[in-house]
Amino acid sequence: MNNLLLFGVPLLVVFILLIVYLIFNKSNNKAYNKAYNEAYNKASNEAYSPVSDVFIKEVLNIIRKKPVFRYAVIYSEKRKKTVDKLELDLGFDIERWPAVFTESCPFNQGYSVFKKKKCKTCRGLTIAHKEIWDDFIHSDADYIVIFEDDAEIESINVLPMISDKLNNLTSDMTYLGHCFDTLCNHAYVLNKKAAQVLSENVKTCGQALDEQIETIINSGIITAEYVQNKNGREHWTQGLIYQTGADTMDGSMQSYDGDINIQINKFN
Repeated sequence: MNNLLLFGVPLLVVFILLIVYLIFNKSNNKAYNKAYNEAYNKASNEAYSPVSDVFIKEVLNIIRKKPVFRYAVIYSEKRKKTVDKLELDLGFDIERWPAVFTESCPFNQGYSVFKKKKCKTCRGLTIAHKEIWDDFIHSDADYIVIFEDDAEIESINVLPMISDKLNNLTSDMTYLGHCFDTLCNHAYVLNKKAAQVLSENVKTCGQALDEQIETIINSGIITAEYVQNKNGREHWTQGLIYQTGADTMDGSMQSYDGDINIQINKFN
């Protein structure tokens, strides 16, 4: 009887916690599975029974922990209005990292296999992205969302989709916006693994940044998702967040009034 109580009561508590969690968090069962596995491993490593108080506390602690997000934009004063609008729409306090302007490396004549054969601003752009990655790696955040200062949401209708994606990240790198299917870096999310891999492998004097990242992803070192917007307008820039352009034929052509703040970690 004592043994039954010793093991039965903690198991019952875990079962009840599981049922309650599943009821209130139907869309986030993966979070419980991850918490269960991590807590089980920790309890086992510390020579505790997986039905002990330690195990139960670890499950609760991990379930309660929100993923920590950071938001950063590579910012130049000339696009202040675009960045202000993006920040207002999303409801984030976005860290404004200064843009870097420098000359191309002397041997970068074949900088890109696409249009940008020699790009005076692209080396600086790579440096700016790398600075943010390195800072993120040494921070307490779990994810960072990085924008360039020509990013804007495709339309007011995508805000719930952005929220849903940020609450359900499954890849090391997630493109909220992209162009020509797998290029551009105007809106993407990284976890720590992806940031570390990019920091170690992207060369300042190499190909265009988006082409280098595409090569890294294709190698299988990190996983990536290119978020699609099935209801979006036909355009060279794709996803939920577009790149702006000089006129209505080159950019997101965003047009709406007002703002709606999206909710991150809605399952907590």
